[in-house]
Amino acid sequence: MAASLAVKPTFAQSTVKRAAVVIGINTCPDLPVLTAAVSGARSVAKWLEGEKFEVHRFFDDKAPVRASQIYDVVEALVERGTLEQLVVYFSGHGYLNSTSEWWMLSKAPNNPNEAISMTESAIYAQESGIANVVFISDACRSTPDSLRASRVRGELIFPNRSGASPRAKVDKFYAALPGDAALELPVSDSTKTYRGIYTECFLEAFRKPDKDMVAIAADGRRVVPNQKLEDYLAREVPLKAQEYNITLNQVPDTQVLSRIETYIGHVKPDVVTAEHPPSRGTDATILDVGRAEINRTFNGWSTEVPVTDEAKLAISKKSYDTGFAGVRDSILDASRRMSSATGGIAAGFAITGQKVVEVQGSSNLEARIISEQVIQTTASGVGSVAIRFEDGSGTVVAALKEFVGNLVVEPNGITSLSYFPSEQNWRYPDYQSERERIDNLHAVVSASVRYGVFRIDSAKGDPQEQAKRLAGTIRVPKAIDPSLGIYAAYAYAEAGFTDEVQSVLGYMHEDLEVNLFDVAMLAGKLDGDVRSVPFCPMLTQGWGLLRVKNVTLPQALETARDHLKQSLWTTFDREGMDIVMEAMRNGSLQ
Repeated sequence: MAASLAVKPTFAQSTVKRAAVVIGINTCPDLPVLTAAVSGARSVAKWLEGEKFEVHRFFDDKAPVRASQIYDVVEALVERGTLEQLVVYFSGHGYLNSTSEWWMLSKAPNNPNEAISMTESAIYAQESGIANVVFISDACRSTPDSLRASRVRGELIFPNRSGASPRAKVDKFYAALPGDAALELPVSDSTKTYRGIYTECFLEAFRKPDKDMVAIAADGRRVVPNQKLEDYLAREVPLKAQEYNITLNQVPDTQVLSRIETYIGHVKPDVVTAEHPPSRGTDATILDVGRAEINRTFNGWSTEVPVTDEAKLAISKKSYDTGFAGVRDSILDASRRMSSATGGIAAGFAITGQKVVEVQGSSNLEARIISEQVIQTTASGVGSVAIRFEDGSGTVVAALKEFVGNLVVEPNGITSLSYFPSEQNWRYPDYQSERERIDNLHAVVSASVRYGVFRIDSAKGDPQEQAKRLAGTIRVPKAIDPSLGIYAAYAYAEAGFTDEVQSVLGYMHEDLEVNLFDVAMLAGKLDGDVRSVPFCPMLTQGWGLLRVKNVTLPQALETARDHLKQSLWTTFDREGMDIVMEAMRNGSLQ
């Protein structure tokens, strides 16, 4: 649990009772029946009880599980004000839509409210007043394969306690990585290979840990800190998956923000730890790729990465196999070609990958197509611009004074949006002097966010130190890079660094003389007197945070939201763009 350090590396166990909410859902309407969800949840509940947790069970083998039941229990636990650790475990069907995670309960997806919005619940968990909240998700992180499923919004299971102190350190343990192989499978396909592999390995980490995972408690008992679980799970889950089926490629995802003295469970006295844990071999994961790229580009933000030739080769191969290298290189190539393509416009957008067929600026902003790949906007103006591509899809982005936005568009939507000072901008000489570094930053960060590996967590070292380094990196000469500032704000928000989000907002407003919607939303400043552009989130993941940030959009955007594509940056399909364009023309969106 969240425990205090006695004599390094000794941990003192608090006497405050710990609690757990354990959920197992085998059956959802019109979805394949799972066989291991409830049984896995039972195993976890029994283990946690042995660790002296107060365990609340929600299993669907006897009666449907409803979201309101879970909320009532979590609210009561939070309101006690005495807990130092709360574990929330789920096993069952999961969706990941626009980077927002939902756990399906017994009535979902027919009832769009009968799911748990894990992403939003984790944000409210930060303000629960509990020192450490742990989410453990043994679920298929599948993309919705129907409009009905994509309309699931789910419920929040933590109460709204804005300003509660201290802010919780939220740890997240996922059964699968964010990435094409793990996420972008229709649920009907991914559940065919679903097993309780992750739960088995998670419990084994305490039954048969590696020696270097173990710390000694003040009472002489051994514990496994949360920070020490990642490497074990990264090694054991793929091995266990291949024991079931040699073709399975399940790689877990671990995001730990708690301190080294935080733990969930003990190691039994008779357990012999492995002196030399088995090697994971030369296989690399997308996490290895991301950390290697970030370490190279950010000059040490990440932890040290393997330097052997064999490890480098494995990471390079995984980078190309997963498509990471392709995304990075296409963004870098688009950046290099942008200047010649725009013809020296003072403000606007350059588009790579699709032709532009329609553009609409907000009422205060002129926007016009000057070629199939270039849009010009009012040089001195800021506002919202809707852009439709030749396949009917499109986006809404912020036009900034004397900046050119560079959009890279692929079949699934926009993979990158980077802002660069135009030749008329006073920042242009400084940008030119550091262009190679800035272009590389844009490419690596965009690809890392796309694959879910751009984040702050303890696996990369001290989170506070990471936050400081990230702040320094996104600062280009005399200003904050607009696109890097947006990415950084999301990374800070996910890690619970609210002061850093506010700082990014302040610097960007001072520099740009306008707030960007995403950063203002994350900072809780959308309702202020300062104008924000555009009129909706630019990063797709922002749509999943509107509710917890108390943001209400016009009805046209709420309707268009159901037509978002699975892309990094907001991209509507043809029907969604029809709604947006019509609303801008009739003045209901400005």
